[in-house]
Amino acid sequence: MSQCQICNNRKARRACPAIGGLICPQCCATDREEKLDCPYECGYLAESREHSKERALPDPFPNSDIRLSEEVIAKIDNLAALLLYETGVAAKADPAMLDSDAGEAIEAIIKTYRTARTGLIYESRAGNPYAARLQDRLTAAVRELDTRYQQAQSHPIPESMLLASFVFMQRLLLSVQNSRSRGRAFLHHVRSLSVDSDRATRLG
Repeated sequence: MSQCQICNNRKARRACPAIGGLICPQCCATDREEKLDCPYECGYLAESREHSKERALPDPFPNSDIRLSEEVIAKIDNLAALLLYETGVAAKADPAMLDSDAGEAIEAIIKTYRTARTGLIYESRAGNPYAARLQDRLTAAVRELDTRYQQAQSHPIPESMLLASFVFMQRLLLSVQNSRSRGRAFLHHVRSLSVDSDRATRLG
């Protein structure tokens, strides 16, 4: 049996698609999504997702002043599902995107809505290109959803619902991410989501 191509010490027992070679289980577990840029289709990565547990939100956590009661969550359920679905579509189109990129995009959108609450019109922009592309996609999705919603409900989507939806997305990300430097646990989760096409007319 060949040696691990990372540590050159232990026996290689796993085919690693990130390096196109064989590695040992220990290096797989240690370097996964840290030194290794693991693709979504890696079976060992998928298996590790199944055994991971939701994480407690950091203390303090961002935007903690925005309360997401059961009533609010029920109200934004369809909207948040659609936005999470769009995030998953973006992740499939841009497989190099990381959870940290998604977090940056979501936080930039939240800042934009929070600034608007003060009466100022200013768009916060994500700094890196992956996050910026996701921000643009989600912003465009909101515009499209708002158009469809207005056709059905005769008024725009309330800004409070949009803000709450993105805060919900942020907290979901914080609860499922594994905090590895190249982690994609959140994006792995949303890539599997699907939604029915008329959900935008039933927001709230």
